[in-house]
Amino acid sequence: DFCLSRGLGDVYKRQEYDQYGKDIVCSAASTIIIGGINAIAQLGYLSFISYKVDAGDVELEINNTECTELQIILNTLLVQFQSIEESYPKYIQVQEV
Repeated sequence: DFCLSRGLGDVYKRQEYDQYGKDIVCSAASTIIIGGINAIAQLGYLSFISYKVDAGDVELEINNTECTELQIILNTLLVQFQSIEESYPKYIQVQEV
């Protein structure tokens, strides 16, 4: 499960597409979130977010919503998750909260 929060942020939940090691939905979602956190860190905005990884679950909370570059990264993450959702709507859902 992954949670992206921007105040009134975005949440998606992944369901099991296939068994561990073969789950392409989980693999894609993991790659997106890890790449996003790495990009945020590389640009020096790690202090603008908090995240927690627990047994394969990732929760990401945004503490500064005024940074333009951070918003671009977050919007990119959202579009990527929505792209997965289009192909695999039974296994990943993106919701505005």
